[in-house]
Amino acid sequence: MLSFVEIAKESGIVDTASFAPCISQPGAVPSIERDIAAAKALNISGTPTITVNGWLLRETADSAAVSRVIDQELRKDAQDRARTSSPK
Repeated sequence: MLSFVEIAKESGIVDTASFAPCISQPGAVPSIERDIAAAKALNISGTPTITVNGWLLRETADSAAVSRVIDQELRKDAQDRARTSSPK
């Protein structure tokens, strides 16, 4: 298994001399491992990944796609509110 410094090198971080001390701070590795576990549980495999009300927008989502999903969710929320606040 690759170390976090090796992963950083493969990801394009050039200044691993500055990165290594950050990763060796108390709590850094457990925090990263919790984030990785949470991402796996949500089926997130890359960055950036954005979620909007359960919609998973992968790293390829552009700003227009994000805006469309947000607008759709806002419309759905407005419809739900109108439906639940209507007199019976």
